[in-house]
Amino acid sequence: MAQHQDSYGLELSTQSDTAAAAYRDGMRLYFTAQPGAEAAFKTAIAADPDLALAHLSLSREHHVHGNGKAARDALTAANACPAPETSREQQHLAIMTTIISG
Repeated sequence: MAQHQDSYGLELSTQSDTAAAAYRDGMRLYFTAQPGAEAAFKTAIAADPDLALAHLSLSREHHVHGNGKAARDALTAANACPAPETSREQQHLAIMTTIISG
């Protein structure tokens, strides 16, 4: 199913052009500490609710800003998604679950 890539050429488990573009935008904003990452991740989730990486990135965004409940809620949503297709995405889910959940 993965036909889209992130900004580094790594596969994303989505068929949605909108979700992939919004995820890439959200990560660019997150990595450059610019406003708008949360909105971009929410756009990605709206376009593809099963894109676990978008939920995880939203979780990380909330975690960095000290919003523990929102981080845990987004993590719960990520874990409710179908298993990501790539091992990188699966590992990312496992790592973020450990970081957010302890």
